[in-house]
Amino acid sequence: MHKKINTMLILLMLVLTIAIQSQNVYAQDSNNDNSKKSNDNSNNNGNANLRIDISTIPSKLVKGNEGFLVVQIYNNNEPAPFVASGINIISSNPEVLSIDKDSIEQVGNSLLIKAIPLSSGSATITLTTKDLNLKPVSKKIDVYEPLDKPSKLALTVKPSSFNYLGPFDGYIAVQLLNAVDEPVIADKDYDIEVRS
Repeated sequence: MHKKINTMLILLMLVLTIAIQSQNVYAQDSNNDNSKKSNDNSNNNGNANLRIDISTIPSKLVKGNEGFLVVQIYNNNEPAPFVASGINIISSNPEVLSIDKDSIEQVGNSLLIKAIPLSSGSATITLTTKDLNLKPVSKKIDVYEPLDKPSKLALTVKPSSFNYLGPFDGYIAVQLLNAVDEPVIADKDYDIEVRS
């Protein structure tokens, strides 16, 4: 009789052990499923941490000179790989800035896209991503006249004001500026002397 009870107790403990172990396994599986779901959600919601930056090479695009658009994606401010096949990029003003969509190159984590500045003015570049499901990104890009070409005059007065007590001497310098207000070297500088 004792043997029978002992055997039944052993069997009962074995069944309980198996039940507890299977319950633990089930709990672990459901935890893994939940963490998988939360990871999936974080990936879906993780797009909020993604941003795209568009810049140009050179930093100022000049009419008639070749330029490039550099497209870089950042995840939490860290550069991330970017696939060229998942993007579309257009110019709002192709007469000012044309984009050669056949010349997209992968350079490290960035994309290099040939841009052709055709005339001075502004164009808005809009980039859409197919695979990342991000909102379209736009950036205004200016195209300048050649920067070695004078496009305006500036007058510089030294000193900037004259007091009747002095100083009594000064000058007005006539300066040539380019399209982005940088001084352009002239064949001749003109200084006009003034006296108070």
